[in-house]
Amino acid sequence: MFAKITAQVQDEQGKVVAYTNLHVRFSHSNGAYRDGYNDFVVKTNQEGKFEAESECMGPIIIYATKDGYYPSELSYQPADWSKDHPNGEKLQPWNPIVPIILKKIGSPVPMYVRTGNREARYFPDQDVEYGFDLITDDWVAPNGKGTTSDLMLKSELSVKNENSHEVKVTIRFPNKGDGWIPITNLEGTESELKYPREAPMDGYRAEDITLIAEIQKVRAIELPKGGHPYGYIIRTRTKLDERGAVASACFAKIVDSDLSPPIDPRRLKHPILFGGSPGDPNDDRIKKGCFFALDYYFNPKPNDRTLEFDRKHNLALEPDRDPTGLPP
Repeated sequence: MFAKITAQVQDEQGKVVAYTNLHVRFSHSNGAYRDGYNDFVVKTNQEGKFEAESECMGPIIIYATKDGYYPSELSYQPADWSKDHPNGEKLQPWNPIVPIILKKIGSPVPMYVRTGNREARYFPDQDVEYGFDLITDDWVAPNGKGTTSDLMLKSELSVKNENSHEVKVTIRFPNKGDGWIPITNLEGTESELKYPREAPMDGYRAEDITLIAEIQKVRAIELPKGGHPYGYIIRTRTKLDERGAVASACFAKIVDSDLSPPIDPRRLKHPILFGGSPGDPNDDRIKKGCFFALDYYFNPKPNDRTLEFDRKHNLALEPDRDPTGLPP
């Protein structure tokens, strides 16, 4: 089985990005990659294109980099692998143009960024509302070291029977003018910069965000209509003028740090990790109560809607952040 493609690199406006560094890998049955046969490290031409042909037993991985742009990685499926393909067949379509988007590095800013396999935080108690500070990444005093409530959270745990319990987490916003926008679509998901680089001016919802999960020993996954959002854009610390218009506010984005290509459009996973347990008296490792975890980028500068992160300037304290390198 052979495949042939033409990779073409373009920017967010669809314009050609010439002379880009490309690494193209054709999947092989034994997992081996040979330079120039099924593994190509090249530069595109002035049209941003590179044509490659090789044996192929699975997805073709295209990795693109260029100074001044965020790296991109695309997984392209050259065939329907659920069907039989006789040995030696040219996989169809033969030599399609496969576009891959490179996003320009804009004007990133320092932010409080906390992402990547974060430890879940337990609520101090159930059915009680607590303030949460995105700068300190902690409950507001006296339950933590926070000083300003960016979010108000409450959890409820109800046990239905020995095999099932329900967890409900409600997120409320403390100030008039605060709010949230769900991120239901991502453009150019192959890019390292997957989430919006700027918060919108308007369109923020004032109602609560309500998260509900029924946890069963044997459970089927049930999705809300349209699946879960990829994340949220948040407006917080809002101050209104005498006319009721927004005079000052800060902006943040809550993200799913585990997004990697290919991204499932059904959005099976909620970007906010939450859950809970009634506990187990026979196993003290299973705690009683509800928990949550947020991966987020918080811009503390009032009225700056930039959500593109300067990775050299994470304002979060070292113990509070992911040391492995952060997306923008």
